[in-house]
Amino acid sequence: MIDDIVLALGLAAILEGTVLALLPRHLESVLRWLAGTTREERRTVGLLIMTFGVILAWVARSLLA
Repeated sequence: MIDDIVLALGLAAILEGTVLALLPRHLESVLRWLAGTTREERRTVGLLIMTFGVILAWVARSLLA
């Protein structure tokens, strides 16, 4: 269980680092867009991304198990 959590954190760090390294201008525009949204809109986007991540992890575990 703990190894899965460490793996997930490592993959998240890789993804975030890749975005910062390869797409800094796009990240700036996304941050400007986020600054112009309401809290509810940001919460909705966050919940949608989190749901996508859970589904993706579930599918990966089901296919690879």
